[in-house]
Amino acid sequence: PIPFKDNFTVETMPLMYGNEFSVEIINQLGQTIFNETQSVYAGGTQRMYIDMSSQPKGVYIVRYKNNNKVSVKQVVKN
Repeated sequence: PIPFKDNFTVETMPLMYGNEFSVEIINQLGQTIFNETQSVYAGGTQRMYIDMSSQPKGVYIVRYKNNNKVSVKQVVKN
């Protein structure tokens, strides 16, 4: 798992103009605590800043979707 303190940034692979990507964060109880979709207005790498300062310490699942591709990572709030 990737450690973080209060905030982290999700960075995408280079995307084409007109694509969309979404980020979902799931807590240890299986509840979605963050879900956002962004459209790509300029091609290239995209970044989404996520503030987790109000969430308790623990393990979270980050699910990133880009068109038909899904990536899942574990992060740990210290």
